[in-house]
Amino acid sequence: MQDYQLIVYPTAEELVRGFCHSLIEKIKSLSDQQALVHLCLSGGNSPKAVFKLLAQDYAKVLPGEQLHFYWSDERCVPPEHPESNYGSAKKLLLDPLKIQAGHIHFIDGSRQPETEAQRYSEELKRMLPRYGGLPRFDLLILGMGEDGHTASIFPQNLALLNDSRLCLVSEHPLSGQKRISLGGGPLNNAANTWFLISGKSKVGVFNQILQNEPAALQYPAYHIRPAAGNLIYFADSEAKK
Repeated sequence: MQDYQLIVYPTAEELVRGFCHSLIEKIKSLSDQQALVHLCLSGGNSPKAVFKLLAQDYAKVLPGEQLHFYWSDERCVPPEHPESNYGSAKKLLLDPLKIQAGHIHFIDGSRQPETEAQRYSEELKRMLPRYGGLPRFDLLILGMGEDGHTASIFPQNLALLNDSRLCLVSEHPLSGQKRISLGGGPLNNAANTWFLISGKSKVGVFNQILQNEPAALQYPAYHIRPAAGNLIYFADSEAKK
């Protein structure tokens, strides 16, 4: 596996605080260098804690006029549904920061999945700078599930990472719930890719990925190897023993 940086914090709380501090510093650095900063968010419990802390402690230093927000994936539920990734971010981060609507580029899980995946692909093409022929986020934040999935690419549909579409429809292997997810192209094309990984349930899979073990080939998170090479794993000590 290519080079990466690993940053481990003693507790989940310190992970969230350290991640927020690094995120603010990175966004400020990018905003000093370019007119717009394109940030892609993910779902999950750890990001929710990050959103809360950002809104609480960093609202005055976030360059809201330059920031544009995107999502790596979304469940096919309405935005007001408690499982909506966009809905959680809206409530915890975007509304408290008063981010203007034109800077929010969300996947609408209430629409027909294939149609929405195509619409979102076109929005990415329209909004993002291109690198290597593909749209590029300035910073992509990803999580990892206990099964090694990331965004909404699961081990059972690992082949979707090789799909040429920017955005596509996936399915949760247990619930059968439809998901809309970025494909492997944009997932591996960000200028900076940061994983946020917390909890002892991730430790086995995470260690296999870091140690480049053969078993790791089955995990979608293992295959996130950004072309830019700027890959950082932020973890707590429970996830990285």
